[in-house]
Amino acid sequence: MEEARKKLRICLICIVAAAVIVGAVYYLNDVRKPSDVNEGTLVAVPDAGWMLDGAGDDSGYEQ
Repeated sequence: MEEARKKLRICLICIVAAAVIVGAVYYLNDVRKPSDVNEGTLVAVPDAGWMLDGAGDDSGYEQ
């Protein structure tokens, strides 16, 4: 029984160590990439060229 606990503990330590190493490698590779300014943005500012007849302007918007 004690031998099984020892093997289980070694196995769990190896799994945790592998997860930490993989996470560190992933993080370091992700940090080195240049990020886009709009990364994570759900709504983009539209160009004025595609708006027709004042569609999208806030002239009638009341606050």
